[in-house]
Amino acid sequence: IAGRHEEGYEVKVGDDSYIGRRLLIATGSVPIILPLPGVKEGVESGFVLTNREILDLEEVPKQLAVVGGGVIGLEMASYFQSAGSQVTIIEMLDHIAGPTDSEISQILQKNYEKKGIRFLLSSKVTGLEENAVVYEADGQTQKVEADKVLMSIGRRAATEGLGGTRHHGSRQ
Repeated sequence: IAGRHEEGYEVKVGDDSYIGRRLLIATGSVPIILPLPGVKEGVESGFVLTNREILDLEEVPKQLAVVGGGVIGLEMASYFQSAGSQVTIIEMLDHIAGPTDSEISQILQKNYEKKGIRFLLSSKVTGLEENAVVYEADGQTQKVEADKVLMSIGRRAATEGLGGTRHHGSRQ
């Protein structure tokens, strides 16, 4: 953004300049990665993947742990279960599919369970160890073994390199 004028905001892209009253800067999004013990190392080693990297795998993991039971996690879980993986979904909420209607969420879960997908609901991931996801459920620490982990807890705006953003006049 080069400046603000009577006609609106001026934006420069390369040698071109554009002026408009309102701006929509569509930066795209990036996956949210939990800042927990072992996660950074897991990402670096290829043990932890996002929905982008997991589709580049050359071999189907024998055991796949999916962190997050939202729509992306469910889609990838179904795909990899169909390809031969034993899939466990670890979800912090007491239901899957985020804000979906509870009746639909229950039907989805039953259908996925019939396919062999395992659900750990009301379970909070606390870290990663070698070939395992560590989580808490009912006040107890437990583990799920995995060859790969899909981190699927959501996405956020890709704002790196923008020098800060303004939302309703305040800097974020």
